[in-house]
Amino acid sequence: MRLRIGELKDLDLIYSIKCKALKHYKDFGISWNENYPTRDTFKSDIDKRELFVLEKNKNEILVKFYFFHA
Repeated sequence: MRLRIGELKDLDLIYSIKCKALKHYKDFGISWNENYPTRDTFKSDIDKRELFVLEKNKNEILVKFYFFHA
């Protein structure tokens, strides 16, 4: 496994993970919904190098997360 900065090529898979997560975790009070975050939100995070992915192998992303430094 490796942790790396997200890339534009990951965008579709990242969005797919978000949509699947909503179905399973909607009752847990997460701030995501059908309208947020959008693909553009994820793209912006990638452009700013603030979106990271945990990759099991080169074709399987396990999780994505956002790093925010205040």
